[in-house]
Amino acid sequence: MKFLLTAIFVFNFLKMTGQAPFEKIYGGINAESLRSVAVTSSGQFIAGGTTQSFGNSTINSPDYYLIKTNMNGGTLWTKTFGDSSDNYGRNVLETTDHNYVMSGYSYNLLNNSYDFYVVKTNTDGVKIWERYFGGIYTEMLYDALAISGGRIILCGSTLSFGNGGNDIYLVEIDSAGNILRENSIGEAGNEVAVNMEPMKDGGYAITGYTNSFTPDYDIYLVETDSDLNVKWSRNFGANGNDYGYDVKEDNQSNLILLGDWENSLDTSNIVFIETDSLGLNPFMKFPGSHEGDLGFSLNKTSDNGFVIAGYTQVPGKGSEMLLLKIDSNGDTLQNNHFGGIKNEVAFNAIPLSDNGYLIAGETEGFGIYNLDGYLVRVDSQVTIPCPDSITFITSSDELCEDEHVFFTNTTVSSQDFTWLQDGAYVSGTDDAAIFFNESGEYNITLEACDQYSSAFIKVNPKPPTSFSYSVSNDSTIFKLNPAVIPASIYWNFGDGTTDTSHLNPSHLYAYPGMYWVLLSVVDSNGCDSLFKNQIDVLSGIDNLTAEKCQFFIYPIPSAGEINILWKNFKSGSSKLQVLNVTGELVAEIPITGDAGNDKILMPYPGIYFINVGAGVDFFRQKLIIQ
Repeated sequence: MKFLLTAIFVFNFLKMTGQAPFEKIYGGINAESLRSVAVTSSGQFIAGGTTQSFGNSTINSPDYYLIKTNMNGGTLWTKTFGDSSDNYGRNVLETTDHNYVMSGYSYNLLNNSYDFYVVKTNTDGVKIWERYFGGIYTEMLYDALAISGGRIILCGSTLSFGNGGNDIYLVEIDSAGNILRENSIGEAGNEVAVNMEPMKDGGYAITGYTNSFTPDYDIYLVETDSDLNVKWSRNFGANGNDYGYDVKEDNQSNLILLGDWENSLDTSNIVFIETDSLGLNPFMKFPGSHEGDLGFSLNKTSDNGFVIAGYTQVPGKGSEMLLLKIDSNGDTLQNNHFGGIKNEVAFNAIPLSDNGYLIAGETEGFGIYNLDGYLVRVDSQVTIPCPDSITFITSSDELCEDEHVFFTNTTVSSQDFTWLQDGAYVSGTDDAAIFFNESGEYNITLEACDQYSSAFIKVNPKPPTSFSYSVSNDSTIFKLNPAVIPASIYWNFGDGTTDTSHLNPSHLYAYPGMYWVLLSVVDSNGCDSLFKNQIDVLSGIDNLTAEKCQFFIYPIPSAGEINILWKNFKSGSSKLQVLNVTGELVAEIPITGDAGNDKILMPYPGIYFINVGAGVDFFRQKLIIQ
């Protein structure tokens, strides 16, 4: 029987106050996730999920991940289980004989399919036995239930048994892991069991999803007797895919379903459905903040209400853990979400005796590495926990002027943080990048609640790099600023040549002209500085006249035609060249005899250089044509 449901969307927002006990992450360099958590009979916590960092696992082949902690989240021991194939842990529980059972599914290399995989340990995490259940095709285990006598009921889906495609697969095993009974439930399409709940009449309520009755998936509700035989089944849905994730029986023997309800293409909401003990007379509500929220677990609270764990979408960030407190009518009493700077998901939340909650999930927001297992204990008001201490790391604690330092907050806390520089506000983000443009020592502080942590950053000055130069005949002499004490030096003379050996080099340019000279200096602190200056390389006709002969060029500047006159030229035959600023030859005349004269008509205005060869010496003069 299918029920078409309509409802009013109810969205509530409540302010978080108070003090929560802890937030902890668990994991290594690869990805970890915690899917289930329970309180042990000794008052400690066990959490189970998947690891890709420890045991036989790799980044592509995960193992079961089982952690036992004290009441403050401190790790007592960590265990991994599984072979070299894929092993996904979905549920952890304490049995009535006071041992622990972790269950999920494992890839069978022989059949190239998945099987139910169950591991039983003692209270120290030492494996007592492990069992695989399934046929030649895929079986996926999603939930397990501890019942009397150390027995366990496993539920999930099977392709090996039953009707049609996937069917619900139920297996009851004894304390030694032997099968007592099993059953598959389904129609012509697909049925998957995600969660089960013991009922007061001795049977079991099971929820999941089915597409045997409509083209899309519907929420599926089944009751079985104590021998796992079907008593009745119901499906709930509208247009679109709808999924059941958890089921609970309330004090009046009504059944409460938690699911995902698709409103339109790619848009869904958390759905709360209440039926009577036979799955009839349903009504539903939509707790949560907005479309796109998803709830995975539903548990009863001491005030006859419920707590939902899942995630909510946060603009500009991704997802955060979502914890909803709702009353027995499905109305939202508290709506809380929290997490780090990236994505978080809550898969399971259980009430504690102090009316607080213990939440298991995963986070990308706190660790330096990938996904981490995330365990959070909060008080009854679901207040964001204050950290016991604050930690952060810096990309550098000593640097040079005009550089950034990146500060990474490694504190496991969803609190709001504040960065300060010498007591002044810098940023309210979880991480920070600060640019230092002046040398000195700076105190950087990260604050949250009443906790803080500080680091000193030393900023060294850049070397005061500069140079001067002079021209003597055909050589250009460069002189470094004497205030600079370089550890290394680099000269680029602008004509394709460089020098890394001399502080005060002498350089011979092949042609006169304007050259951009670049000087780079690195000091003993590793700080570098650049200085760039354009120089005018000339030796001057005046020097030729003074040293060799009488040589005249006029008029300067010129309107286009220049006159050249020489007397007492003692160097024999030579030549006069006119070059443009790029070094290209524009005109050339011979210089012969002791005396002579000539004219050159310049075609274009601009800056030129006259190059006169006199023996082994060359002399140059700038010429401006207007």
